[in-house]
Amino acid sequence: MTASAMRGTSVEWAGVLPVNWKEARAKFMFGRVSVPPRESDGVVTAFRDGQVTLRENRRTDGFTFAIKEIGYQHVRKGELVIHSMDGFAGAIGVSESTGKCSPVCVVCEPRIGVDARFHAYVLRHMAVSGYITSLAKGIRERSTSFGWSEFKEQWLPLPSVTTQHAIADFLDRKTAAIDALIEKKQKLLALLAEKRAALINHAVTKGLSPDVPMKDSGIPWIGEIPAHWEERRLKTLFRLKHGYAFDGAEFSDSGEFVLMTPGNFHERGGFRQKSPEKYYSDTDFPSGFILEAGQLLVAMTEQAPGLLGCALFVPDEGRYLHNQRLGLVKELRTDTVSAKYLFHLLNSSRYRAEVSVTSTGSKVKHTSPEKMLVVKVWLPSLQEQRSVAVRVDRGTSRLDNIACSTRNQITRLQEYRQALITAAVTGQLDIGEAA
Repeated sequence: MTASAMRGTSVEWAGVLPVNWKEARAKFMFGRVSVPPRESDGVVTAFRDGQVTLRENRRTDGFTFAIKEIGYQHVRKGELVIHSMDGFAGAIGVSESTGKCSPVCVVCEPRIGVDARFHAYVLRHMAVSGYITSLAKGIRERSTSFGWSEFKEQWLPLPSVTTQHAIADFLDRKTAAIDALIEKKQKLLALLAEKRAALINHAVTKGLSPDVPMKDSGIPWIGEIPAHWEERRLKTLFRLKHGYAFDGAEFSDSGEFVLMTPGNFHERGGFRQKSPEKYYSDTDFPSGFILEAGQLLVAMTEQAPGLLGCALFVPDEGRYLHNQRLGLVKELRTDTVSAKYLFHLLNSSRYRAEVSVTSTGSKVKHTSPEKMLVVKVWLPSLQEQRSVAVRVDRGTSRLDNIACSTRNQITRLQEYRQALITAAVTGQLDIGEAA
């Protein structure tokens, strides 16, 4: 399925192109357009996944709205739009809507013999491959500007317009099919997450037997609980010890200790390794903050949605410290509560809803050990706690395995999608044969 003979090219990122393809600088294929917006124009946004459309077609929240739309410009359906600040991340595409866009976007009209769809795929390949980032003059990723002055000088492949149409049509079909499959798998991940949460919530608030007498907990989002469960406040089960407020100046490259923060947490109670610059040496901290494998940590800030109150066991391998945004469970009453049951209880969304009530902060919610420890919980006997923990472990393990497999499938589909685009826009794939 490879194309005919290849040759060297001025298109740096391509390496080689088919011998019958031409190449040219972008300024000879596109003209920059700057037309004042119309009163009826809706706002068009270039998203990082390459879709350029009216905001209302995607979502209405999460945007920064300009009080005065100074410099906004009219954009027509079919024109190429490049987000100059987010282009490095793939915010480049052909507009599927007519409207207006902010001055941070570059609007380009294709000249005769140029299919904007083909070159949108080319430019997104340049972004995903890191080529656009390599053009940056700044030292920070967000300073990677890819505006008209950078775009117009780029050498781009220029096959015949018939070939451009064929490649764009082929990629439109193939990527749409791949995207639809990815979307199905992402919906499956969401469903698995819901099932996982429901499994934990039910186990730590209803127990394992559906036939036991129930009583009202007095808390709306918990509802009824088994009548034989005992009410406790967390402060009767353990105490929480704040971590240390580490200073960035104390960072070390020794790699002996890893600093654990809420940012290390996975959504499933796992641990994400921090980058090397976040390591500490054994001379950089006061004594008493070294963690041991199996200890339980609790997040006291919500650095990610739903994180506040989540629990995490310290991993078995490595040496760790914890900062002040985490509380270390100390003096656990093992005669009253099982550590594994407590872990699942703390990670239940219903418990976290109760903890959220104790939080403060307008941007990032946070709580304190004193506030968190007054939260009420209900406990079965130790034997039942252990049985619940075993049941939850089995159920979540099965769901996590399915989720892990699904995420791997999504990754492979995304890699295949990009490889297909790369092969097509560089002429390595015979579209006539592949289609």
